[in-house]
Amino acid sequence: METDFSTGEGDSTLRELYASEDGVEAVIHVKLEKREGETVAERIAEEPHVKDVFMVTGDSDLILIVSFPRMKDLKEYVLHELTNIYGVVDTKTFVVIKSVKEDGIKNY
Repeated sequence: METDFSTGEGDSTLRELYASEDGVEAVIHVKLEKREGETVAERIAEEPHVKDVFMVTGDSDLILIVSFPRMKDLKEYVLHELTNIYGVVDTKTFVVIKSVKEDGIKNY
């Protein structure tokens, strides 16, 4: 049974997800002050938990793929590190709940 995140029923509850020691991956969209783009991207790329950094067009300026051992580590990074980097205006974080295809390999 798949997790129903509106009720917390299924494979795991949100509380279990938060407490999990299995690790968590997320996609983070970052909006920047325009004049700071490459400098901020390079600064963020130095972080060990940041797997990928893409400069993109559209509503966001950067897309990050990050990996942390626990949900609370992701929360700490987004709330207290990433948002405090000079030039970062806004972030939107999307927690990966299931990989369907990754690195060209189907996971089903």
